[in-house]
Amino acid sequence: TNTEELSWDPIGNGRMYCGTFDGNGKTIRNLYINSTIMYKGFFGYAYNGCIKNITFDNAKVKGNDNCSTGILAGYAGSCVIENIKTTESCSVEGKEETGGIAGRANGNISNCENHAIVKGSCYVGGIVGICFDSENSITSCANYGEITGTEDFVGGIIGYFGEGSLQNSANYGNVTGDARVGNLIGYANICNIN
Repeated sequence: TNTEELSWDPIGNGRMYCGTFDGNGKTIRNLYINSTIMYKGFFGYAYNGCIKNITFDNAKVKGNDNCSTGILAGYAGSCVIENIKTTESCSVEGKEETGGIAGRANGNISNCENHAIVKGSCYVGGIVGICFDSENSITSCANYGEITGTEDFVGGIIGYFGEGSLQNSANYGNVTGDARVGNLIGYANICNIN
């Protein structure tokens, strides 16, 4: 009889998640987060691990402060992320560092597909809001969701790309921002695009 939605407590909230999480092709439905914690997502803070093979349906993630917000992960540092999908019934809303898959990430991201609506202020992307370190790769990813940033660094795939490569990826969603706005990348510092 309880109709109140309870906000999910992200995995790795307090202590970072280190390890391999294989969703085995399963779907997570009705993920709900509305929180002021630092890193918001199914995983709050993951580091030096691998997260793969998950679909999110009807996920609603909302951050109320300036830190990293994503459906899969708020912050995924030195992680492998592969085969992650969000459906068109999903949405993510944050401020700085907001992405359909991850708000902030470093590492190798492949075969990910975002259909969620993504809204933020700056560093906003369909797949990732920001990748800031070197040796990052985004491969075979696609965004279909509408991406909206109220400030700068807004991209269909990634808002801000510090250094790395973007390969075989495409954006099909509308992208809106104030400055440094791109179909694939809002701003790239050192980037190899194929």
